[in-house]
Amino acid sequence: MENANLPADEISISMRDAIDATTIIVNRLPRQLIVNESQLTFEELYTCGGLADLERTLYHQQEVDQTMRDCAHMANRDIPMRPRTFPDTNVRVGVLDHDHPPTGKHAGTKQPPERQQGATVFLSVKIESLEETVSFLWKDSRGRPVSPTHVRLSLGSMGEAVALAVEQYDRSMTKAYDIHNSEYVINETRRRVRHFSQAGSVGGGHLPPSFREPELEQPELAFPQAWSLGLEWARAMHIMNLQERR
Repeated sequence: MENANLPADEISISMRDAIDATTIIVNRLPRQLIVNESQLTFEELYTCGGLADLERTLYHQQEVDQTMRDCAHMANRDIPMRPRTFPDTNVRVGVLDHDHPPTGKHAGTKQPPERQQGATVFLSVKIESLEETVSFLWKDSRGRPVSPTHVRLSLGSMGEAVALAVEQYDRSMTKAYDIHNSEYVINETRRRVRHFSQAGSVGGGHLPPSFREPELEQPELAFPQAWSLGLEWARAMHIMNLQERR
């Protein structure tokens, strides 16, 4: 009964109990992509279970080391989340099929190397929050806009390029927010440790009202908006197809 007084999320269970509580499969064909634990067998999960314990131990020690490294500093302030820019989220999707036509004040002049035939073209996503949709940004290596009509894709199709851009954007945003939130929690822990060192153990671990529980920030991902946009285009194509048959 050593676990009787522990909160439910702190009661330790055996690896077998954990696996028994996990959805698993019995058979899986060779060369199948595995994306979550439900696609593993009992034996495969058991083989990986020890590594999960090791990873948790290492992660905990890293967090403790980071917390104690600068907990005495007074400048453990939170840094605002830096907005993601095109270089943070873009993905290479092709090259210019020919020199990009001159635009604006540079009309009639020879294009620089990044806008000549064979130059790399990048694609990223921009979330239009007010319209609840997404737009796609095509740019050269210097960040100038490129018309997709002049691009020779290296991925096979426009759909594949767009899907890759959405995936890259969401992965970049998720990673950035994970790092930001981790630093936020570590800073809050440092501030609390510093308070404890100043107050002494007589405080009993209590914190003044100025300390608040961290509220983690969540990124606005492109996939939900891109999915919605794709459904709208599918409906439009269906309607046009019906009209064409009349």
